[in-house]
Amino acid sequence: MPVTVEWDNEEKTIIRMTMVGHWTWDEMYVATAEGDRMLDTIQHRVGVIIDLQQSVGVPPMAMANARKVSEKQHRNAAMTVFVGANAFFVALWSVFSKVYSIFVRRHSFTFAATLDEARAILLKNVPASATDFKAG
Repeated sequence: MPVTVEWDNEEKTIIRMTMVGHWTWDEMYVATAEGDRMLDTIQHRVGVIIDLQQSVGVPPMAMANARKVSEKQHRNAAMTVFVGANAFFVALWSVFSKVYSIFVRRHSFTFAATLDEARAILLKNVPASATDFKAG
């Protein structure tokens, strides 16, 4: 499947969504719903990684769909890090964050070049749960 979601570590302090190849918004919505079910099973805030390293492009209607996704951030999602975003995605996100600043202000977003960098950002910025916050 072009969009998958899984825990990034055993402690369940980071959830990772991976986009592979040409994915669709419908595939992302299915994975987001699965991620929400996973987040419903825990009682602490977590970091979110959106791994775009293997993604090819962005599906049509990016602004409208990004708004829809941003409006429905799960209560346990503390911060999102986009990994491996290309210049087009970064430019789209820049426009989105200006047009829909109200949604972006409710949730912290940033970019990283690698998964290890994303994990380090989350380790620094997301409060640990009752267990140690260890990047997986």
